[in-house]
Amino acid sequence: MLSVADIHVEYGRTPALMGPSLRVDAGEIVSIIGRNGVGKTTLLKAIIGLLRVTSGTIRLDGEDLSRLPAHERARRGLGYVPQGRMIFAGLSVEEHLLIGADLNRANGRALLEEVLEEFPRLRERYRQRGDTLSGGEQQMLALGRALVGGPKVLLLDEPSEGIQPSIVQEIEAKIASISRARGLAIVLVEQNIELAVALARRIYVMEKGRIAREIAPEHVMDEDIVRDYLAV
Repeated sequence: MLSVADIHVEYGRTPALMGPSLRVDAGEIVSIIGRNGVGKTTLLKAIIGLLRVTSGTIRLDGEDLSRLPAHERARRGLGYVPQGRMIFAGLSVEEHLLIGADLNRANGRALLEEVLEEFPRLRERYRQRGDTLSGGEQQMLALGRALVGGPKVLLLDEPSEGIQPSIVQEIEAKIASISRARGLAIVLVEQNIELAVALARRIYVMEKGRIAREIAPEHVMDEDIVRDYLAV
C-alpha cells in the first residue's frame, strides 16, 4: 500500500534522512522506533509532504507521490496525525472533523458519523472548543480528523505523548480495531515501546537518519537492540 524507497531530506545543507526505505501493506501496522533525534518525525513529515525529498520515491497504492504537495497527498489517501496533535484552539470538535471530511467530499459526512460512533466522547464534546478538551480527548480528535478523510494509510506520530496510561490503552484498542475494520495501513512512530510492540506486525529501528534494522516485535527488547538503538 505504501512504499518508501531510499529517500533523502536535508535541513539546509545538513542531511536529515539518508536513504530510509520501508513498506506497509493494506491492513498492516508497522512501528518505527529509535532514540530521540534519529529522524522518526522527519520521516513522517517527508512522507506526508511537509518536508521536501531531494531524492528517492514515495508511492501510495502504486502512485508516485514524491513531488506532490501535502494537501494532494492527503487527497490521494495519506492521513497524518502529528506529534503534539496540533489542535486548533478556537475551533470546535465539529469544525475539526468537517475540515478532515472536506478531503473526501463523496463520503466525508458518512465517515464523520462513523468516527463519532468509534469515539463517542467526541460526540459528547461536539460543540466544545479544541482547547477545552483533555489531552486524551484531543488525541481522539486528531485521530478522528484524519480518519474522516478516508485515508488508505495513516501516519501516527507519538499518539501516547502526554496522555495518562488508561487513555493510552483505550487509544491502543481503537487504533487496532479501526485498522482491522477498515483494512487501514498504519505507520506508527512511538517512544512507548510497549505500545509499539502491542500494535505492530513489524518494527523498523531508525539510527541517524536511516532504517538500521527491521525486526519482529518479540525481539525489540533483545539485549543487542536495546544497547545499540534504544539505550540513552
